[in-house]
Amino acid sequence: DAKTEREAVIRIYSKACEDAYSLFTWDVEEPCEGGIRYLSDHPNQTVNVDERLYEALSLAKDSPLMYMGPVTAEHAKIFQYSEEHLAAKYDPAQNPEVMAFITELMSFVGSRDHIRLELLGNNQVKLCVSAEFLNYAENNGVEALLDFGWMKNAFIVDFLAAALTEKGYTHGYLVSYDGYGRYLE
Repeated sequence: DAKTEREAVIRIYSKACEDAYSLFTWDVEEPCEGGIRYLSDHPNQTVNVDERLYEALSLAKDSPLMYMGPVTAEHAKIFQYSEEHLAAKYDPAQNPEVMAFITELMSFVGSRDHIRLELLGNNQVKLCVSAEFLNYAENNGVEALLDFGWMKNAFIVDFLAAALTEKGYTHGYLVSYDGYGRYLE
């Protein structure tokens, strides 16, 4: 009946949302093994990832956005404060030290000599990070080496749609708040 079907869809969708968040988001408190945070936390090691994360990485690995996680994390600090004088401490336009840090950080994240993904097949990925960048990251509190940035929600919508269609729910569509959409058919 409709009530049973609704409950099933809610259960599948809710579980898929939890899984997608832990797989595609770098700033999770407890990273799941094989998610983007886990991969970021294990540089220069071969990591088995979820097959849908592997697909997303294969599409995005050549995008400079994938490696902007450290810069994005720095910019996010601005939005922790509602008062301008407090946020200014993290604003590169107002704080020359932050601007110098981001400029130096960009020299690492912008170079495939310092950071790149290797897709090894069979859902195995290696985040290759130079010793110089690893040392810099450790000394400067850089945690997020990878991040999908604005592309994340597009991959999450695909992930959610696959979870629903695999269970036979093929009528309808999903749209993220930022406009990424996918028909289930």
